[in-house]
Amino acid sequence: MLSPEVSLPVNRGLGTVPFKVWHNTKIVTAGDSFTYGNPFGPQESWPKWVANRLEIDVVNNARVSRTSRDVLTHFDGDILAYNRVIIFAGDGDAIKRVSETDYRNDIEAMVEKAWANNITPILTVRVEGKTT
Repeated sequence: MLSPEVSLPVNRGLGTVPFKVWHNTKIVTAGDSFTYGNPFGPQESWPKWVANRLEIDVVNNARVSRTSRDVLTHFDGDILAYNRVIIFAGDGDAIKRVSETDYRNDIEAMVEKAWANNITPILTVRVEGKTT
């Protein structure tokens, strides 16, 4: 487990936040099939890895075939009960050929909705190649 002195970077001009602020907090993930854990299932997903690695509760609310618009549509029901959300959407958008503009607008709307509800949004991107 990370020590309470470890600081995690936080954007939006806040600098860093001590890890103890994150400890004993449930984090929810929102996204598409990659976040859900396809092709192996939720027990082999990156949210499960994060939960195990950081020893925190991570609720995986991702669903197969979701686009960023789907995630935004279900945001109120899936996310508002939590105070931290990791958003990873885009694979479903690429498969369904959603425009870059629509994708960007949906992600920005999720971030704004999160901030408006005192939820810390964490955005992630897929990076091909080496994994640790």
